[in-house]
Amino acid sequence: MRSPIGGRDWVNDMDPFRLHTNIRRTVQSQIGNLVTADGDDYPVYHDWSWADPDDARDGSSADGDVAWVETVFVFEGAGRRAFSLLQADIFSRIGEPGGAEGDPFGMRVGAIADSLESIFSGLRPDGAMRAFFDIQDFTDPAAPLDTGVCMVCQNSDGSFGRAEERKRAPVENSLRRVTLTWRFRLKQDAAGQSAFYTD
Repeated sequence: MRSPIGGRDWVNDMDPFRLHTNIRRTVQSQIGNLVTADGDDYPVYHDWSWADPDDARDGSSADGDVAWVETVFVFEGAGRRAFSLLQADIFSRIGEPGGAEGDPFGMRVGAIADSLESIFSGLRPDGAMRAFFDIQDFTDPAAPLDTGVCMVCQNSDGSFGRAEERKRAPVENSLRRVTLTWRFRLKQDAAGQSAFYTD
């Protein structure tokens, strides 16, 4: 896409670490496509239209999954001196009374939410904080490259690796739901107005 003024190719001129496509996919890769809670794996659907809760409730998309996670970026400001806000919705089926696959007290959905929160909190085995990770360039999706620029998970209280919000919704259509939100920004953006950009 070219600017009508001067013919500059804005997309190709922007640094890879500032492209939200790279930021989005980097964060999604940190979360992965499965989350483990209490020894069981549950699918994570990133920006997947077929994982819409309405479709999942009627069984047309989730293939009978007893629990699953859906993520979507609701605001995209990272790389532009602002935050990107990621929302994760965790769903679990209540199931039949006494059924082995049910979640009558919300224990499963809570455990999955705990596992998701742990992805960005605490320390890695090497002692580095999980809240900090490098942005990848997905120009070649099969072989992403490290940009060398750091992304930070930080809530509005300034805590690193902590979710911005965690809330439980009322039961609807036999589904329990917990929603987590995180804020992400470039480490460079933490400098505020003094952050240096070449374009």
